[in-house]
Amino acid sequence: MNWEWLQSLTLHIRQQIKLKPMSKFTDTSERGFQKHIVKQLVEKNKFRESVSNDFDKEFCINPKQLWEFIKETQPEAFEMIQRKGERSFLVRLDEKLRKLGIIEVLRKGVKHFDKTVDLFFHQPSSNYNTKDLDKYNANIFSVTQELVYSSDNANRLDLTLFLNGLPIITCELKNPLSGQTVHNGIRQYQNDRDPKEKIFSFARCMVHFAADTELVFMSTHLNHKKTFFLPFNKGLNEGKPVSPFGAGNPVNPQGLKTHYLWEEILTKHSLSNIIYKFAQVVEETDEETKKVKRMMIFPRYHQLTAVRQILAHAKSKGVGNKYLIQHSAGSGKSKSIAWLAHQLHGLFDTSGENHFFDSVIVITHRIVLD
Repeated sequence: MNWEWLQSLTLHIRQQIKLKPMSKFTDTSERGFQKHIVKQLVEKNKFRESVSNDFDKEFCINPKQLWEFIKETQPEAFEMIQRKGERSFLVRLDEKLRKLGIIEVLRKGVKHFDKTVDLFFHQPSSNYNTKDLDKYNANIFSVTQELVYSSDNANRLDLTLFLNGLPIITCELKNPLSGQTVHNGIRQYQNDRDPKEKIFSFARCMVHFAADTELVFMSTHLNHKKTFFLPFNKGLNEGKPVSPFGAGNPVNPQGLKTHYLWEEILTKHSLSNIIYKFAQVVEETDEETKKVKRMMIFPRYHQLTAVRQILAHAKSKGVGNKYLIQHSAGSGKSKSIAWLAHQLHGLFDTSGENHFFDSVIVITHRIVLD
């Protein structure tokens, strides 16, 4: 018998039992974990809960929410779509999503006849801009449990997150107390999720999460068994320069170890910020073959946290401070630099009226830094 594994499981169970009164997580089944996340998203983050029957499999959208958002925020565009025909617009939208990906479509909208139809409004830099704030608040974030996404089989996704009717994130959830871990979720994406399905096609969603009560992993491109998942964890020291060092997540005195996923990352404000400032499709050319490869980029937890913490400190404390980010080899330092430089350049103070920096200079010892 593997005694280390047994001791680890025993400790985990003791922690869960001890934390039940505070976390209110008492259903130790996989479905219980799923319902716990949905409850947090709906009650704490004001998500709507939709059902699988609301999903249009042909166009891979929730049409009710799409039409509601357009009608509420752009009545003239909605009237034009009704006049020209809803299907005509959906065909156009589907074509743009296939060619450009979800991020480009959300940021720039879709040109349909003589109008550009916006599909997302980002948060304005100042709350004094009431008109743009109203548009931002009109965004519809929703979550669907057990989404049947295919016309060819009855496979279901544990959780799917939508923005204004467009799917942006899928999740497979596992619970070690019911016998499966996050690695079973990863294998599910690799073996049972066909990349040819529209919802799994390249850049149709921002990211696919596999998560359990202990760990979270992410992938932006499904490709059968070649699908690669990166860790999306805090580290045992939560990014602090003191021990304990190591992979994974620290014990959460008030609940589950992976609570940050739905409490920090999947909030309306956080997702809007990621869509507007972080996620993107990039192209890289192979120097030997000259082939162009497209990649969907979604920030890892440590990248997102490091950039956000510096921006928040600079916003509240002003200029003149010094910061040090320590990233290990292969952890995405270049992207952290790029995200930080880009957002420092557009940083305003807490009033949203005064601009901090006129320019940002990057000094690097690397020959190539795009």
